[in-house]
Amino acid sequence: MRDGVVGAMLDSAQDVEPALASMHVAHLGLVPYERALTLQRALARARIAGDIAEDVLLLLEHPPVVTLGRSSKAKNLVASPALLAARGVELFEAERGGDVTFHGPGQLVGYPIVNLREHKQDLHWYLRQVEEVLIRALGVIGIASERSEGRTGVWTEGRKIASIGVHARDWSPGTALRSTSRPTFRTSTSWCHAGWRASR
Repeated sequence: MRDGVVGAMLDSAQDVEPALASMHVAHLGLVPYERALTLQRALARARIAGDIAEDVLLLLEHPPVVTLGRSSKAKNLVASPALLAARGVELFEAERGGDVTFHGPGQLVGYPIVNLREHKQDLHWYLRQVEEVLIRALGVIGIASERSEGRTGVWTEGRKIASIGVHARDWSPGTALRSTSRPTFRTSTSWCHAGWRASR
């Protein structure tokens, strides 16, 4: 039996988009960002080629890392690369959209590898589905959340609790979702761009 936010996410996904019921879920534990990225790329290639018959959801945590999305702004990286390295925080340019994002131990990160040709070839539709899954899953664990008009992600009490960054190739997007953060690196990164912050 699945429990907590993971089970709620999967149950909600099946309610929102029944075809996701066949999604394969892999719980990987603590995985360095670069290794997870290599795995995502390999899975996306295999999914696009038809070598994998169902969508995949990777659930994991990362050692401390800051990723810079395609829309990242230098002013939102409030620590120099040298300072981050001195504190043991890796820095990577990411293929996804979005800004500066911190990932670290204690945060649930989800990377869905989804073939939209088998669902709907519309990234906006996909983003709304992911938001709906997150809103329903957070509700199951007692956190009321909502969308913010004109913006991607999920908010609770006026604060962003879920950031969604997507990289799509041949209608197979991957998405990064983060949960429950310990504020150990608050002085090193811009937390208003940090993604899921469901720490209660």
